[in-house]
Amino acid sequence: SWLMYTIQMQRYEKVIKLLYHCTLNNLGAKNGGTKQTMDLHKRASDIYDEYIKECKLKGDKSAGKVKMAKDPEFAKIVDRVVREVQIEGGCRKPTTKDLFAVQLLYLPYNLYLWAIKYHRRYISTQPLPRAD
Repeated sequence: SWLMYTIQMQRYEKVIKLLYHCTLNNLGAKNGGTKQTMDLHKRASDIYDEYIKECKLKGDKSAGKVKMAKDPEFAKIVDRVVREVQIEGGCRKPTTKDLFAVQLLYLPYNLYLWAIKYHRRYISTQPLPRAD
């Protein structure tokens, strides 16, 4: 179970790394990017523009002198924007409920719920409500 958790985390990190690279470099559809990565880049560049405006208002004259793609602050913003993306499916971020030991702790409760449902549907003589 720990092995499966580690494999799932590696898949998640691989997808995040790919999204980060595509978003940072603003790759189009021809270069391996997607519409989602272009939207993420636009959102990150908007946040970066606000950051530059705030720095200039504070009197920082060095803000905005470096190209946006090479600025380490832009890289931090892109990382934050990419980490906010909810990935679902086979590459989602693993949770503690994915661990086998935790699933074993929930097993008696789940069996109890299943037994109640089975009894109501197949053994009980009372008619089922519409919700079931």
